[in-house]
Amino acid sequence: QIFQEAIAAHNSGDLEEAKRLYSSILKVEPTHPRVIHNLGLIDLSKGKVASALQLFEEAIVENSSIEQFWISYIDTLISDQQFENAKLAIIEGERKGVAIKILNALEQKLMSVKEGGNFIKNHKKVSLK
Repeated sequence: QIFQEAIAAHNSGDLEEAKRLYSSILKVEPTHPRVIHNLGLIDLSKGKVASALQLFEEAIVENSSIEQFWISYIDTLISDQQFENAKLAIIEGERKGVAIKILNALEQKLMSVKEGGNFIKNHKKVSLK
């Protein structure tokens, strides 16, 4: 019941209410993986990347079979330009049975973002006059 209310608040954009409800669930069930993951999503939306990554890792530890946890974790690592950690997470995800199709898409994103970063780093800025 409370979980559904938290999701409804989350989906409607009331992140403070969602966080309050999720936190109340954790008081009763401290290792609830979906709650932990959703708190990570809230932190990520507020720019708290380190905290979000920690929560995504926790969610994966609690239930490594939920592919969305892996997607959130790896995608955030890529966005944060933690390319080596993202690659290691893709490898670990494969070991844990995450669908190859999902991992291939994440790996393509990783390579694309990494290449984009290298392109920018390897080219001098041109000053416009």
